[in-house]
Amino acid sequence: MVRLLIVDDEEEIRTGIRDLIDWETNGIQVCGEASSGMEALKCVDETEPDIMLVDIRMPIMSGLEVIESLSSGKQHIKTIILSGFDDFLYAQKALKLGTFDYLLKPCRPEEILDTVLKAKALIEAERKKKEVLSRYKLQLSESLPILKEKFLTRLVKGEYKYIGNIKTKFEFFKMGIHPGNIKVGIVRIDDYFSMLNRFSNEDMELMKFAVKNITGELIGSRFNCDVFESNDDIIAIINIDEEQKSSFQSILDEIRQKIKSFLGFAVSIGVGNYYSSIDDLQHSYDEALEALEIRFFSGEDCVIHYEDISCFEEMKNSFPLIEERDILNCIKFGNEKNLHLQFEAFFSEISSKSNSKEHFLKSGMALLFSIYHLCIEKGIDTDEFWGQYSPFDEIAKLDTVGKLKAKLWDIVKFAYDKFNNKKNSNKLIELATKFIKQNYYKDIGLDTVAHEIYITPGYVSLLFKQSLGTNFVDYLHKTRIEKACEILKDIRLKTYEVSTSVGYNDEKYFTQIFKKYTGMTPTQYRDTLTF
Repeated sequence: MVRLLIVDDEEEIRTGIRDLIDWETNGIQVCGEASSGMEALKCVDETEPDIMLVDIRMPIMSGLEVIESLSSGKQHIKTIILSGFDDFLYAQKALKLGTFDYLLKPCRPEEILDTVLKAKALIEAERKKKEVLSRYKLQLSESLPILKEKFLTRLVKGEYKYIGNIKTKFEFFKMGIHPGNIKVGIVRIDDYFSMLNRFSNEDMELMKFAVKNITGELIGSRFNCDVFESNDDIIAIINIDEEQKSSFQSILDEIRQKIKSFLGFAVSIGVGNYYSSIDDLQHSYDEALEALEIRFFSGEDCVIHYEDISCFEEMKNSFPLIEERDILNCIKFGNEKNLHLQFEAFFSEISSKSNSKEHFLKSGMALLFSIYHLCIEKGIDTDEFWGQYSPFDEIAKLDTVGKLKAKLWDIVKFAYDKFNNKKNSNKLIELATKFIKQNYYKDIGLDTVAHEIYITPGYVSLLFKQSLGTNFVDYLHKTRIEKACEILKDIRLKTYEVSTSVGYNDEKYFTQIFKKYTGMTPTQYRDTLTF
């Protein structure tokens, strides 16, 4: 509904305008009347009209003076001048004041209505435009963090072509940094691909969000910075002077420690060199990425500065063919004593000739392919330890030498066992199951057993699946539940005491596991016993 104020010093004219036209049917509400200019200004404040029909000639204050006196907050009102004076000067001044239209008395009701409806149409169009712009402004406000991250990603990767317009962009995105004295740090979650298999997408996003917040809060407490996510990395652009390097290092160490303490996983941080201009931002970003690649050799949970990696100069790559042949011979001829020695020699030879992560991974894949080819020649079903996922894909995702060696050793050892009638495999599984039966009531897991029999957790898991047809966790639960069934025969013991005695500190969890493997609760099982 559009609101209309009628202003004229003649009551008869005001009444005629009000009563002779069906305003309501046309979507217009007469919100007030005024007989003078001063009264009109008061009505404007009280009724907040959208349209004002006002006579030019009124005592004390004319209609033109009323229009001139409208406050800045009321100048949106569409004013329509009514006058019995056919004077061009009045019309000219009215138009200069922004009057919507100018009507000469006497006016027919149809003429007045037609002019008011035109003003109404304009008001509604303006309202719609304002509503649309307001909606777009809200959408822009909500999208601003995403747009800012895209801009920053393009900026560090050197994809933003309009570097001369950078100041405007910095103002638009309300950047925390300024274009000078700058360097880049990249925080990367260690063991990220392994975590993807253990946590949901939602949990992973929450973890990255937490890493970004911790990084932003700690760096932002001392330096101007902008922190954002790109390709699962958390990237920080920091304004910093070279003499602040020691204090910056302490913050990076604090970031690692807090993430490990609060979130329960490790991160590594690569840091590029300092540059005096935003034009060199991409160089610092590329250096930070290159510093992170050294994590493959230095291990996880570390801070690596690009300027400190000069010791990793490029060396000539070569493949250890002799060492690979010796590994294959140990597998084929059952030489277990030398198998691990030749395996270590394989990696020592690579290390002496290369410091390239890519070369290490390619060499590992080449050894894997040779073992695969050997198994095919001997008619061994590789799906038994290959599984449904390609080990080549898994190896490509490994981010440290230690993980690469552990993965390959599991495959080498399993291939050896398949070639040699499972003697060693049976011995290892015997040791593993014996340890579980002797320690089932303790807080033990896959890592505990692996450490006890001197193989990797991955290989322990593989042994249980291949030798016993079950996974490690199921075997441990079954062992504990079997013991629980024996202990339940002693009616003096409460359920929680039985639970604790077989390694479950949570009685509710114990009941769930017991029912899963026996089909009944501990109490129901005890009721079935004949004493």
